[in-house]
Order: sequence, then C-alpha cells, then structure tokens
Amino acid sequence: MNYTVEKKLSGSRYPVAALLSLSLLSAPIDLVAADVNTNGHLSVSQSKGRTIQGVVKDDLGDALPGASVVIAGTTQGVATDIDGRFSLKINTDKSVVLVVSYLGMETQEIIVTPKVHELSIILLPQHKALDEVVVTGFQTISRERSSGSAVILSKEKLTQIKAPNITSNLEGLVPGLSTYGGGMSIRGNSSFSLSSQPLIVIDGMPVENITNRFSSSSSTGLDLVNPEDVENITVLKDAAATSLYGVRAANGVIVITTKKGNTQKPAVNISANFYLTQKNDLSYNKYAPTADILDYEVEYMLNDPTYQGNPLDYFEKFNNPMSYGYLSEVKMLHYKMAMGDMGQAEVDAQIAQLRNRDYRKEYLKHFTRHSFTQDYNVSISQGSDFAQTYFSARFQDSKPESTDARNTKIALNLNNTFKFTKWLKLTTGMNMNIDQQRNNYMSGASATYYMPYDQILDENGNRVQLYPFNQLRAEEINANPEFQHMGFNMFDEMEAGSRFKNRDIYLRVLANAEIKLTSDLTMDVRFQYENISGKDEQFSSAQSYEMRYLINQFTSVESDPYYGDFITYNVPKGGRLQEANRNMQNYNFRAQLNYSKVFNEKHALTALGGFEMRENKIRYSINERYGYDDKLLSTQLIDWDYLSKYGVVGLLSNNSMKLSPNVTMADAMHRYISAYLNAGYTFDGKYSATASVRMDQADLFGTDPKYRYRPLWSVGASWNANNEAFLKDLSWIDMLKLRTSYGITGNVDQNSTPFLLGAIGVSPDTGDNFTDIMTPPNKLLRWEKTSTFNFGIDLAAWNRLNASIDVYRKYSSDLLAPKRFDPSMGFPEGRVNNGAMKNRGLEMSASYDWIRTKDWRLSTQLTAAYNKNTIEKIDFEPTNALDLLKNPNGYYMSGTSRGTMYAYHYQGLNETGDPIVLDENGNPVSYDAVRNIGAIYAVGQLAPKWNGMLNLTVQYRDIEFFTRFVYYTGHSMRNDVLPLYQGVGLNNGSMHRDLANRWTVDNQGEVPSIDKYGSDPNRGDHWKYADKHISSASFIRARNIGLAYHVPRSFLQKLGLKTAVLRAQVDNPFTIKFNDQGIDPEAFDLNGGYRNSAVMPTYTFGVNVNF
Repeated sequence: MNYTVEKKLSGSRYPVAALLSLSLLSAPIDLVAADVNTNGHLSVSQSKGRTIQGVVKDDLGDALPGASVVIAGTTQGVATDIDGRFSLKINTDKSVVLVVSYLGMETQEIIVTPKVHELSIILLPQHKALDEVVVTGFQTISRERSSGSAVILSKEKLTQIKAPNITSNLEGLVPGLSTYGGGMSIRGNSSFSLSSQPLIVIDGMPVENITNRFSSSSSTGLDLVNPEDVENITVLKDAAATSLYGVRAANGVIVITTKKGNTQKPAVNISANFYLTQKNDLSYNKYAPTADILDYEVEYMLNDPTYQGNPLDYFEKFNNPMSYGYLSEVKMLHYKMAMGDMGQAEVDAQIAQLRNRDYRKEYLKHFTRHSFTQDYNVSISQGSDFAQTYFSARFQDSKPESTDARNTKIALNLNNTFKFTKWLKLTTGMNMNIDQQRNNYMSGASATYYMPYDQILDENGNRVQLYPFNQLRAEEINANPEFQHMGFNMFDEMEAGSRFKNRDIYLRVLANAEIKLTSDLTMDVRFQYENISGKDEQFSSAQSYEMRYLINQFTSVESDPYYGDFITYNVPKGGRLQEANRNMQNYNFRAQLNYSKVFNEKHALTALGGFEMRENKIRYSINERYGYDDKLLSTQLIDWDYLSKYGVVGLLSNNSMKLSPNVTMADAMHRYISAYLNAGYTFDGKYSATASVRMDQADLFGTDPKYRYRPLWSVGASWNANNEAFLKDLSWIDMLKLRTSYGITGNVDQNSTPFLLGAIGVSPDTGDNFTDIMTPPNKLLRWEKTSTFNFGIDLAAWNRLNASIDVYRKYSSDLLAPKRFDPSMGFPEGRVNNGAMKNRGLEMSASYDWIRTKDWRLSTQLTAAYNKNTIEKIDFEPTNALDLLKNPNGYYMSGTSRGTMYAYHYQGLNETGDPIVLDENGNPVSYDAVRNIGAIYAVGQLAPKWNGMLNLTVQYRDIEFFTRFVYYTGHSMRNDVLPLYQGVGLNNGSMHRDLANRWTVDNQGEVPSIDKYGSDPNRGDHWKYADKHISSASFIRARNIGLAYHVPRSFLQKLGLKTAVLRAQVDNPFTIKFNDQGIDPEAFDLNGGYRNSAVMPTYTFGVNVNF
C-alpha cells in the first residue's frame, strides 16, 4: 500500500509525495498516523517486529547505495547496499527515530513505531529544499516570508552548463539580469556616469569589484569565485531585497554562498575540463580581397590630378627623406617607373603577381592557433561535530589565439567551521586567486595592419622587410651601421622578445562569530579583509621595431668639417621597461543582533539591527626605464630636462621632437560607516510584512546634514494564498504567493568630491611644479538615489510547474550628469546631481517537468525580461548632431532612452555618386556639414529591450542531453559600410568588401564613390550615419549544446567511487540573426558600425569524479 502524507512546516503545507513515499510492504497493516506531528516527524505503525528493512531511492526511482540510516541519538546504523536496501536491528520495543541521509539529498527524520518492519523511502534532491530559502547576506529567511524579488540558483542549476566562470553560467537563468556585451546589469541602467555592475556578496560580505581602472585583467567580484565552490546563488532585484545594502544596491545584489565542510565521511571531488575554441579565419569580417584593394590603390593614384600632370611631382613628397609617408609596394613600383628604372610591362607583371598574395592569411597561419584551456579542480570536504573543513584548489592554463600568449590562474579556497559550544560557532574563510598573463608586445602585430599583398615570408621562405615609415629614408638609415635598422618583420619581432606581463593576486580573509545569547536572540560579528595587488610589466626589446624607431627619432647628428659627424643618442640604445604597480586594501567590519520568535504558533517575528564600517585604500604608480638590459637588469639615464623642454631634431623629422617621462602616482582612501534595521512579521503563515532602513555616511560628501544623513529604506508585503482555507481543496496548487514592495536605494561615485580637486605635476617646459584643477568644488554633492516599486506572483503546481512574474518601476534621481556652468566660474561644464532616469519592466520565468519517471526525464525552463529606459531629466543636451551620432552613450536627450541611436534622412546618391541627406529644413545636402540636431532622428537603441533563455533537458537513464538558447531583441545597430577613404595606406588590409561596388561612371550603383580628391569629409558622415544602414540587432544563439554520461553506480562501487560524470559540450555552434547583412550583434560595434572578431565555437570535454 502507498500513502501520500503531508508534511507541515511553519504553517506551510508541502506535498510529501516528492519528499517521502512510505510503503508498508509486509502483511496487512493498521495505520496509526496519516499526518505529521507538530515537530515535523512522520508517524506510522504496523505489526510488531525488531528488524527494520527497507529501500532508499531518489525522486526518479533510482536506488541510493551508501545512504546512511541511523537511529537518532545513537551511533547504531547501517549503509544501504548497491540496490539501496538496508536491514537494521532494533533493540527496543519503543518507537525510534531514523535519520536517513545521502550526499546531495535532503536529510529525513522518520518516527517508526514497534509494528513497522519495512519501509520504502524517497529522498528529495537537496537543491529543491534550498530553493525555499532566500539568502540576503544579512539573514537567511524562508521564501514564504520574503516579500522581495529574488531568484535562487542551486549548484545543480549553475553547473549543468560547464563554463570557466560564473558569469557565463548566470546568462539567461535570472530574468532581468543581462550579460549582453560582456557587462552585467540587473533591470537596466540607472546612472549616466556610474557602472551598472551589481554588488557582489560572498558568504555574507560585499566584495569590491576590480575594474579596468585598477586591474588589466578586468575582473569583477564574480571572477573571484571558483564555480566549483558555489553552493548556491541568490540574485536580489528589488528594494525590499537589497535595501539593507544601502547606497551600493541600486544595481541589484548577487549573493554567493560557497560550499562548507560536512560531518560525514571525507568526500573528495576531482574534475578536469578542457576547452578548445576554433581560431578566427576572418571570413566573417567581409574584408575586400587583395585584387580589389590593389585595383583601387592603382586607380586612386592614376586618377590623382597631380599624378596625371607629372608623376614625378606626385612622388616629390617621397623625395623628401624626412617626410613620413608609407610607400606601399605598388607605389614603389610606380615610383621606379616614374624615375625611369622600370617599364610599364615590368610593373604590370609584378603587380599581377601581387594579386595572388594575402598577408592576412599568412599572418593567421603563422601567428594564430586554436585557443585551448585546461581547467583542473580538486576539493575535499570533511569534519566532525566540532569542526568541519572544505578546501579546494584550482589550476587553469589557457593558451589564447595568439601563438605567443599564455594565461594561468591558481585559486585556493578554505572554509572552516568550529562549534565550540552550543552558543558559540566560529567560521573562518580564505580565498586566494593568482592570475598571470603573458604575451609578446609588438607594434604592427595585426593581420590587417599592412597591405594584403605584403609578405611575411617570400616564396623561398626568406623573411621580407616591410617599411611602415618612408622607405626611401629608411634605406638611407639602414646604410649607416651607427643607426637602428628601420625594417619590420613579424618573425623578427617575435624573436626580439618584447613582452607584456600581468600578475594580479587577490586575497580575501573572512571571520564570522555567531553567538547565541538566548533561544531567540543571536549576535553575528563579521570581519573581512581584501588585498588586491597587481603589476603590469611592458618590456620593449632593443631589437623591436618600436625601440629602433624611437631611438632613431631622438638620435641627433651634428656635422663638423674637421672631426666629422657627432652622433648623440638622446634615447639610449637598449630596451624600455614600463611598470605599473597597484594595491587595493579593503576592510569591512559588521556587528549585528538577530531576533526570531514565534508566538502562539501564528505570529512569527524577525528583527535585526547592526552597524558596519568600511575602509578602502588604493595606491597606483607608473614608472619607466630606458636603455634597459633584460639580462643585466641595468638601465641608462636620460636628460629629461633637456628632452622634455627643448626636444631634438632626430633622424626622422625636420622638426624638434620632445619626450617626457611617463611617471604617475595616485593614492586614495575612503571610509564609510552605516547603521541599519530590519523587521519582518508573518501571521498564520499567510500574511507577511517587512521593513528596512539604513543610513550610510562617507567621507565623499560635505558637511550639510541634508545630504550626509539621508536614510534609505524599504517596505514590503506578501500573501501566501495557498495557505488559505478556501484553497486547501485545490491540491494541485503547491504554492501561490503575491508580493509587493517599495523602497529607496542608492549609488555612490568614489571619483567625485565636494572639494576642489587637483592633480600635481611637473611642467615639461619649465620643470616647475604645477597643479591641474580637475573639478570645481560641489558642496551639494550627494548620493544618487533610486526608488523601486515591485509587484510579483509566484506559482508552483502539480509538483512539476514553477513560475513567477514581476513588474517593476525604477526611478533614479539626483544622478550625476553633465551641466553647463557660467564661464565666470572658470569651468565651462561639470558633473552635478541634476539628472533623472526611469526604468520600467516585466520579468517572467517558468519551468516544467514534462516527464519524470525512473528511466526518462524531460524538463524545460523559459525566462523572459523586458526593460524600457527613459531619460526623465538632463540639463546638458548636445547642439552638434555628430555628438549624438557618434557617442549615444555619452550624450543624451530628455524623453529618449540611454543609448538612443540617431541617423540622417538619406536620399540616395547624386549624379556624381555622392550621398545626399536632408538638413534640419528638409533641404538635400551632399558636401556641406549637417550638424543641427534637427536634421537627425532616433532610429532605435543600443540596449536590448527583451532578453531571455530557453533550457531543454532530456535524460534517459544515465545519459543526459541539455541545451540552452539565449535571445536578445528590441535593439538596433548601424550596418558596416565602406568608409569613404581619400587614399590607401597602413591598416587598409581591413577595407570593406563593398569596395568593388563603389560608384564609378561605369558602375553607378548604390555605394558612393570614394576616389574624390579634395572632397568634403562630411560626405563620409552622411553615408555612415544614414538611416538606410539601420538594421535589427536581434538574434537567437544556441549558447550551449551538450551530452553528459553518468557512470552507473554499480560499476563505480567496484572502483570505490561514488559518482562519475563524463561530459561533451559545444558552445556557440550557431546563431539565428534577424538582419540581412550576416552581422552577428555579439561580434559587432552596434553604433560604430564595424565587425569585431567572430564568436567562434568552443568545444568542451570534461570529467567529474567523487569518492
């Protein structure tokens, strides 16, 4: 016989069919208890027997070998066999409590009366229980009592898709969280000038984000955590959930809980993952073929009026050896023909040979590779009732696409928990990351820097010397052995040994004491220390082209009729070493009282209050050394006083050239202090209310209490409708909850100050100290403020469906935004708190288990999020149309969204192939500048309005198939078009494929002509920023497709292993694009209108073993 029993916890009803199925498999029985008693234990009874037998399975019907079945309060117990069965002798006729546990499953306690002798027990995976707990970093509360908008992600959800970082795992799982474009935001952007990065909290304490300003590795708080160490992640989105974090919570909060030790037998986990990313072949970039670029170069030169008059006049500028002018091989051939050294036939024959070359392919062949990453992890979890320990180590070795580059990462994590007494528990933690990057540092190291018909190696394998500078002058310099050679070759540069090295070391130490004062009152005392030290080292070898050029540039020659030439190396021979050192130290102390009590089984009250102190210190310095010998570690002195004041006329210019030392030092310290309160009340498990208030103070603001003591607060309410009597008969409803909240959070800019801010420097002209006034004083400087209203519904049904929907409105005011000042103040403009912005949105998520049997499982998860951003107030509005066209994220118009795109009204080409646009009065214009903002109009926005994800999981026995599709839509982009060049030269290996379709007298198509001499450069803007080139940036990408094989437990038991999983996965295999240009919006500058490196597929192979 099978029974479905309900388990009552804190006034809520949860169906135990998924938690514990109890079957009495013996002879006929008498059921004593069909419900759960008040302490949550299941009571059953049957005929008398002293031996209890049974089987333990998971919710899919698979046996759980090695599960622990222990009589509570004793050491008497057994472990289940390979079939999940057990037999346990009982030495008493009284009722006993069995504690049934298994790694990764929720522990169950079962009261068994003397008559029970056989059980069938089903354990629930632990992540389903964790989903019912909201971790805010200040407290852990049941989901039913939370009024905030929060998404809880278990380790199983996060690690189903294998990725080397947490950011990739989060994509799409949380509606409203966007990782588009490499950044991260929750519910849109709420500031003009500050980052949209959410606050990262690790094990209850916020960590500082490491930005590009501080670290060349561009790390964030998420990158500090090994994905294998994550127990769960809670994403807090509205004010009720985030307000306790005060001025750092406007962008949302991501709370990470890491794994801890256990009181069971030691558990060891080992994983190895290998990532292979296909190298880029440049086919996506739509570059013009060599022949088209060559034909255009010849056509451009031959049609030049000066060349047509007299070719020697055209080349006259190159006869000036001091003229900086790139002489391509095509130009050199025509120059020799103009000088009479070659004939037309010989020139044509050599040009014909150039058509078959492709510098770009040659570069990719020799200097790029498939990138490959090895990622190894090991963790150990063990402990006793007194102490538990979790330790993990990670080593990651990456070889990027560039053949000379290598990155390594070492991560160590240690968590200890000590239970000294019933009233004192101490938790300590240490996290260390060591990141190192290395690659050859080379100027001109690009597949498209030189002309596509140039060569690295000739047909015989000999190195070809290229001349970025005037080749005529370079050949003269090369003839003198006292000067530096002026040729360039990629193999020479690789062998020269120039390099860029970066090392970042992150150390985080955490201590937390939990003191139980009474049964209802506890105190938490936490301290966290962070130290981030980094060093960048850029070494330019004496043999590198960069240093050879620089030395020649500042080498002066004085002629004497009696003693000959005197050569002075004002920049000494040798290399250059540039170093940047940085250190950040963060201290965070928090003390908090927690109160929790249930009155009369219906009134639940929680409260907490505390204070927090923080201090941030940053030190940054840059210095450089010349004449550096990498082996001897020696340097040479430079007369900076003379070189920076007066300069010298070197070998490469007729003008005096100056050089100043690159020396910088910066030091900053900020302190913060905060106090906060939070309270929550729940009546009868149905109605809950919450309230929070926090006050932050910082040394960033003036003395006006109006701005220093502004409180930030929130209120919220929720209704657990499923606990109402009138819904109890609807057994298919597992949970139905309505919630709403309103509150105010903030944002702070550490680079702003109420005081006059200046930087001290040394004048290169006089050598005297000076102070550069950077910002005017601003005594009214204050926090940026964001108010958020949220309404949401959560639904769980049929033990298969989980769904939620949220609507929100965020209004951000007192935003730091540009403002024009009275010129008499000495500053034309500055940043003050006078901007406002609004975000409105809708978020939806739903997951459903379509099939869940012993052999089969089919489930889907869908998320969708909509965000509408509107600029409500901005004082500084541009008057030049180009500002809005070129920099939509830096210039704003009231009533539009942040990042609005603009375009000209395009009217086609005129009779000479020039683009026509309309000015502000509707008049057609080709050559004249159109700068009035009335001539442009909004054509879209850069940020997606909609984003989301579809997950599909199919499992048959031990084989699991999974895939994740992500989508972004509602935004626009500016197509890549042919720039209207006025010539050719360096970097023209990247000319657009439309070069062949340009307008000519014989080919009057839709692409403008580009061979205009003396034409107005405005025509290029008219063409690039025409509304004709606006397309949808929407796309759907297959982000991951994979297969996992869970090795059968029967086989693993013979090897002494618990679990083993083999995995194969491909990332980014294909994309559905909603534009007709073949543009991948993730590999494209949406407003700049040019293609970046293609997103190439990554193939992942991995193994994970537990024992």
